[in-house]
Amino acid sequence: MKICALQPSDLDEVQELFQKTIVTVNRSDYSEEQTKRWSEQTKWKENLLHHHSYVAVDEAQIIGFATLSHNGSIEMLYVHHAFQGQKVASKLLDVLEKIAHELDLEELVTEASITAKPFFEKKGFFVEEEQVKWIQDTPFTNYRMLKKLNH
Repeated sequence: MKICALQPSDLDEVQELFQKTIVTVNRSDYSEEQTKRWSEQTKWKENLLHHHSYVAVDEAQIIGFATLSHNGSIEMLYVHHAFQGQKVASKLLDVLEKIAHELDLEELVTEASITAKPFFEKKGFFVEEEQVKWIQDTPFTNYRMLKKLNH
């Protein structure tokens, strides 16, 4: 597996990974209606090219992707359902943390799903607050999480 900067040509494959991950992996913590609404979102796709975005690639297949905004927000971190538990998310997060240090950021923040919350806790994030977000008329529980960075 290698980590590389996301390219415009990766966007369609990343969108497919996003959708499939939500309806398979996140289905254990969210209802069918919630995962359907969530997976239908596409506005995020354009933002990937304006942030620090990376893909994890294994034998020419994108198996994960992550995005860090300039203010230290981890906007996206998704791993292909067949590669869960294989350190893909950890390696992507390591790259984002390196970028955050280069940007001299003091903290990272993310809005973690129920599914992702344990991963982020293991990586030193703490829950600042539980939130309810809405996509159309469907509510979603997630967690605003922070990690202080040591310089």
